[in-house]
Amino acid sequence: MIARYQLKSLLGKGSSGGAWLAYDTDTNEYVTVKEILLGPLRDCDRERAYRECELLAVARHPNIVGYRDHFIQNGTLYLILQYADLGDLRKYNSTRKPLSETLIIHICREVLRGLKYLHARRIIHRDVKPANIFLQTGNTLPHVLLGDLGVARILDGKEYAETIIGTPYYLAPEVVLHEPYSEKCDIWALGVVIYELLAGTVPFKGRTLLDVARRITSGEVPPLPSPASALASVVGEMLQCNPERRPSASQLLLREVFTGERIRAHSKSRPPYEAEFVIRLRQLHAQAARAAGPNTLRQALAEIVPRIGPIPSAPQISQLVAERFDEMTAAYHAVRTFLLGYVQYKILGEMI
Repeated sequence: MIARYQLKSLLGKGSSGGAWLAYDTDTNEYVTVKEILLGPLRDCDRERAYRECELLAVARHPNIVGYRDHFIQNGTLYLILQYADLGDLRKYNSTRKPLSETLIIHICREVLRGLKYLHARRIIHRDVKPANIFLQTGNTLPHVLLGDLGVARILDGKEYAETIIGTPYYLAPEVVLHEPYSEKCDIWALGVVIYELLAGTVPFKGRTLLDVARRITSGEVPPLPSPASALASVVGEMLQCNPERRPSASQLLLREVFTGERIRAHSKSRPPYEAEFVIRLRQLHAQAARAAGPNTLRQALAEIVPRIGPIPSAPQISQLVAERFDEMTAAYHAVRTFLLGYVQYKILGEMI
């Protein structure tokens, strides 16, 4: 099976294996081949490797590293993933400091979208940090991908998790204090990442891990060197010591710093079809309350399509969803309102 992938170069190596840039001869695309030697692993580490395969296989979102395949051959687990040509955020930031505020806002928004997707499915990432955020060449700004779900946890009906896991500098106070925690620990970790990008250093440092833990749980966040930053207030919200006071990913995505920046960053480079398509979706939203609904899905689509107008091609729609995800979601809710009482709108939700 591994013969299908032509290994090109080593991307990184650890004690249990490595990651390779490879060429998939079946699909004619470059991929990342992550190899994990199962023999030397402890049971818990082996379980982690299998968990990452399972979660990536079902977590399909533009801001989650794409899963291609996995298989075991000669005692080695091979995980085939989407290739991020710009590498991880840790290396990207180290070679391009300082990052522009526009780019930092973009990175934060894209990671929040990935977290929103995971949290809606009761999945906690538990290890959000620069090394697990990947970048891929985009049109005007890099495409951002959240990866490494090896320590992620599905709550399975519980509201909180209890296992202490993650990278010390990015651990939330409730995790450090051995308290039950929720998906809000991911919000804290992303807040630390954004603080680090803005300030050039993590907010909670110490000579020992105990010092770091004390600072994390103190409830005091060192002021940013640029308090006038558009992200300063958002970072403050994300680094609330009380998890109940931290906003969710969905709530944060509604902040003006993200909605306003998105429009400015793409307004000059956005293809004409995008603007026209979004306008038609908005018009549909305005008409939804007044429209007379059909009684079957086929009739519903017959009503909707003429209102939207010509539909872009599949590649155009894919790019539109990746770059305008929030507006597409709003459009979905408009369609849901339009069809409410006439079709099972959850089917549409699964499609989006």
